[in-house]
Amino acid sequence: MDEKEFIYALKLRKDILDDSNWTEIENKIVEEHFQRLKIDCEKGKVILAGRTLTNTTGGFGIVIFKDISLKNAENYMNNVILPFRKI
Repeated sequence: MDEKEFIYALKLRKDILDDSNWTEIENKIVEEHFQRLKIDCEKGKVILAGRTLTNTTGGFGIVIFKDISLKNAENYMNNVILPFRKI
């Protein structure tokens, strides 16, 4: 089955736009998210992942990845956890 390309964008929750509001929990979640993307990039699933360098309401992160179906892609995207908001 041919793989298709998908993209999703993430924004930080408004309550943690200020770096001083980050706790160990948010830092751990972001580290786990980064490790997942790193592994998926090495496997060839993730084509590109990155984020803006500012924690403002205009900042965001994106992930471009491959999957075999929209349903699988939605499952992959929905496994993203807080402190992000999917947009």
